[in-house]
Amino acid sequence: MTPELITFAGSVDGIRHAIQAGATHVILDDPAISCRSYQDPDPKRLDTLDRLLHATEQYPNCIFSVNCDKLFHTHEFDLLDRVIARILDSPVRWMRVQDIGAMAYIAEHEPAIRIILNTEMGNANAQSMAAFSQTATRQVLGNELPVAAIKTIQKTVDTQYELMVHGPILLQYSYRRYLGSLMETERVIQGSIDDTDYPGRHFPVLDNRHGHFMFFYMDRCLLGYSSVVLGLNLSGWIVDGRGQSDAYLTTALSAYRHCLDAQTTGDAKPVQAVSPRPLKPMFFLVNNTDQERQAERDGLVLGTVIDVIKGDCIHVTLCEPFRGFQAPPRLLLPQHDRHQPYASIPPVHTLTGEPCTTAEPGDIIQLPWIKGASPKAVLVV
Repeated sequence: MTPELITFAGSVDGIRHAIQAGATHVILDDPAISCRSYQDPDPKRLDTLDRLLHATEQYPNCIFSVNCDKLFHTHEFDLLDRVIARILDSPVRWMRVQDIGAMAYIAEHEPAIRIILNTEMGNANAQSMAAFSQTATRQVLGNELPVAAIKTIQKTVDTQYELMVHGPILLQYSYRRYLGSLMETERVIQGSIDDTDYPGRHFPVLDNRHGHFMFFYMDRCLLGYSSVVLGLNLSGWIVDGRGQSDAYLTTALSAYRHCLDAQTTGDAKPVQAVSPRPLKPMFFLVNNTDQERQAERDGLVLGTVIDVIKGDCIHVTLCEPFRGFQAPPRLLLPQHDRHQPYASIPPVHTLTGEPCTTAEPGDIIQLPWIKGASPKAVLVV
């Protein structure tokens, strides 16, 4: 079954644009209950939600969910009751939450509402996902999970999963408004923090009534690895274009729509052309950003070492297709910041010991041990 292509909309026009660009599931984003909204919220009103829910009646073939991912204090559950009441008066039956208390409250008081749990950070193991699956119908996989870990979780916990295939990576959140307090305003503040040690790295920040958010200077983009994502058989692919231009969101949605329809790998170049930030696959493939960047200057990053048996072999998780070596590969050793080359083209095997001449991203291959090899070293060709 083809995954839903999911994105956010904070206006009636936004719903229309998203569907025209290929979205099949639209997340309704009211700033009063959506903590990462770029709109100014009125905490006492749900006017935006009312307009969005009314507009859904024009699109009977589209799936809609209400984003309610704010963190609730005990005195705020009357707001949650008002959100639930509005949903029950509409055709929409999906809610997205990250507050575990809110999830339990919804399940107890209105079991007809289906819950999508998106904890943003955390929930990165099969044990927590198994526990939450008793209440949540779906869960959004964490952005820090590499593809190999996702496959393991799917085998362990049989539930519906979504994955953000494109969008910003949250680095830091605080309920305290750092910029709002400094500038003495309650309005939404957008900006960036520059890394003086690495010129050109601009970390976006968002400051609103829900708190302070800082994001990575690169955005996640899995267009070049969409064939790998297709193999995961997810329920939904999320494209988060909040805070970006209409051209950015439309271009990204259209690109992923093509991947889903053609069941093929996409091209990130058109999206990069309208993106203000670099686009990378991030932790989906490897978890060593700076190390990967250094290796890319010297060759193609093929994968990352995940296990070393000294004197015997090493295991490498691939982030690129493997079609055999044309020359001896090298390891970039993180502890020494240098390359360690193989003296000759090494034999390659699968985990079961079979000779391996071809493998795909996410697969694990076995190579002979080489002096200096350690977990997190990068295999370069």
